[in-house]
Amino acid sequence: MSESRPASDAAAADPSLTFEDWDEPPLPPNELADVFNALDKASRALRLYNPNNPMYQSFRAQLSAAFAKLWDRIPALQVQVEEHAFRCFGRSFQAGEGRESLPFAFYKDGVRVLTFLPGFETEAERFLRVVNKARQIDQRDTDDMVTLLWEEEFTAFQYSYVDALAEGIAIPEAGGLALERIEPLTLRTDLETPDPRELPPAVQEGKPTVAATVSSEDFQETLYFLEPAELEHLQQEVEREWRRDTKSAVLDALFDRLEDSGADRRLEILRILRQLLAAWLGRGDLASATKVLVEINALISGTQLGEVELKEALDLFNELNDPQVLGQLLESLENGSIDPSSDELGVFLSHLNASALPVLIRATEMTESSAVRQRLRTALEGLGRQHAKQLVALIDSPDDATARGATRIAGQLGLSDAAVKAAAFFRRSDVAGRRVAIEALVQMRNSTALAAAQDALLDEDREVRIAAARGIGALKYQPARPRIEEILESKGLRETDLTEQIAFFEAFAALAGADGVKALDRMLNGRRLLGKLTPEMRTCAAMALGKVATPEAREALQQAANDAHPMVRSAVARALGREAAAR
Repeated sequence: MSESRPASDAAAADPSLTFEDWDEPPLPPNELADVFNALDKASRALRLYNPNNPMYQSFRAQLSAAFAKLWDRIPALQVQVEEHAFRCFGRSFQAGEGRESLPFAFYKDGVRVLTFLPGFETEAERFLRVVNKARQIDQRDTDDMVTLLWEEEFTAFQYSYVDALAEGIAIPEAGGLALERIEPLTLRTDLETPDPRELPPAVQEGKPTVAATVSSEDFQETLYFLEPAELEHLQQEVEREWRRDTKSAVLDALFDRLEDSGADRRLEILRILRQLLAAWLGRGDLASATKVLVEINALISGTQLGEVELKEALDLFNELNDPQVLGQLLESLENGSIDPSSDELGVFLSHLNASALPVLIRATEMTESSAVRQRLRTALEGLGRQHAKQLVALIDSPDDATARGATRIAGQLGLSDAAVKAAAFFRRSDVAGRRVAIEALVQMRNSTALAAAQDALLDEDREVRIAAARGIGALKYQPARPRIEEILESKGLRETDLTEQIAFFEAFAALAGADGVKALDRMLNGRRLLGKLTPEMRTCAAMALGKVATPEAREALQQAANDAHPMVRSAVARALGREAAAR
């Protein structure tokens, strides 16, 4: 029997933690039953619900409360694992039924003793994930419950296990000694002076006994014992070795052998790395997986690999682009079972090929998690930059989500080659697609894209019109000036809200500059046949004059400094202040 985690000293010293039958157990059986029931219910709930689901959170809270109640009366809870039940304080407790039971999940992999320590409730979440992952392990997989528990490095949970294959094998007993052949010895119990004839010859001759030649000083520190500085150095080296990243060290050793070994050895190492890569992806360890991809990609780019090894390496990369593998990765991201940073995810995705783009882009657009969506969009920029041609082609995809996502990323990357396709997508898309397309067209910053953005000024959707006006103003796209002037004079703009009016007036100020002061002055201070413009329109004109910031613009603003309407006066004051600061 091999034991991976010894019980704590406090737990071992307490006789209430053994498996003997108890006349008076320290805990009522019904309370222990509640603990095991809570453990089983929380485990099953995690299989049915996402971690953020209220139902799961309720079972999870009940589990923490059940364990928290124990520590006032016992220092630890030690449980013996039987095939279909947990045994504790001489009683058996069920936790599920048959091969789906919680005890069987541990028993089948050789775990025979579980010890729960104070603070376990803070690690219960990780414990439940390990149990559910162990249930899903295929028989051909090299991992088991013991391996998964060992990797988690719990501090408030310990376990003992046996080699399941060796359990039950009878060990032959050693042959006994023929005791009748050993002459019995009698120990002296009296304190009388021994018979001189019984003493050793040397002592009979007057020489000292062996005991007399041994002194306590012989066991003191010798002249060559370590100095305090040397002891401190050794302690530091031990701590450094304890903290050393063993996984990285093993990987580095494999990579070294991969570069200087023969063909057979390289093929064997590549197959090992292929298995490790799949395991790390399943656990969300993208940092280690990426390290493997970087090293193997360098080998593929070089000349070290032969034909057979090269095929093995390429097959490894091809597996990563399989839709099923990508789907599992995306599912793990969405349910929160893995939580890599955007940088880790981006570096990993950059090693995929163009065939992964449509799967990842569509998943990014369809996910309901805003955090996952933002992380994927950031990470996809690297992959899109590497495969820009394929990314642009995806804008023509018949799937709206894929086309929308490809347009978005092309805009983020500023791919001017995508302008024609993005403009076509704008014309054929729904409102959500047009909003994405107009932002992308503005980011592309070329004439084709901005010509399409000019058409968006008259779009039926308010958000599209505002984005187009702001983009054209920011880029000072002069061909759009007549269209902007026409909109300013139109009745339709007066019927829109203040935000949209401001966007168009500021776009006009950016395009016209000093040439637009007269028109803006007329709108702010001039009178029309039916009176002045609305206060909202005059407010926008004042803000636009502040943007122009010329002496003529300042003079027009000062004429309205004492305007009767408070909204106009406030806008003029802010514009004059901004104009003064600009000087």
